[in-house]
Amino acid sequence: MIKHWTREEEETLWNLKMQGKRLADIAEILGRSDEAVRTRSKRLNAQKGVVSKTGGNYSWTQPEIEILYKELDFDELEKELPGKTRRAIMSKCEKLGISKRYPGTHSGTGTMDPNKDTTLYLVDFGEYKKIGICQVSVRERLKQDGIYILLDQVDGMDLADAISTEREILQNMRTHRVVGDVRRGSSECFNYPCASLEDLI
Repeated sequence: MIKHWTREEEETLWNLKMQGKRLADIAEILGRSDEAVRTRSKRLNAQKGVVSKTGGNYSWTQPEIEILYKELDFDELEKELPGKTRRAIMSKCEKLGISKRYPGTHSGTGTMDPNKDTTLYLVDFGEYKKIGICQVSVRERLKQDGIYILLDQVDGMDLADAISTEREILQNMRTHRVVGDVRRGSSECFNYPCASLEDLI
């Protein structure tokens, strides 16, 4: 079972952060990983329009997000979004699952819609397991990947929550990570005895 954030947990995180508590200490208080608390803290910064130490604004407006989905590379996106650094643009694209924005790359792959439901899945390829997210059926997503066993999936997730959960699990699995087949997403593969997503959180 995926452990979703409650409003009370978010309020506790925010209040402790405003009191000057370290995120690592807050993670311990909430019983969550450091990565999960860091990710949620950034989201709360954006929701509340918190300004960064460098003078930028963490928040993204819907029109700005829509610009990220245009057929533009990073150079062009920087011109379209003068208030955002390239690093901020790249980070936001990564969080939204937009992987086609490098100059010269194919524009028809890697885009995920923040308004669509997302599936978090866990599959076993035999020599290793892999976690991933998709906005099509898991069968469609993995149709080119050969033989596998679908161990678990959670449908209907918000894209940002799915990405955050995937990252949290990969952080937990970093000592078990292995190099898998590149076409299967080698950075998301690991060897760990598990039968469900719940075993990994």
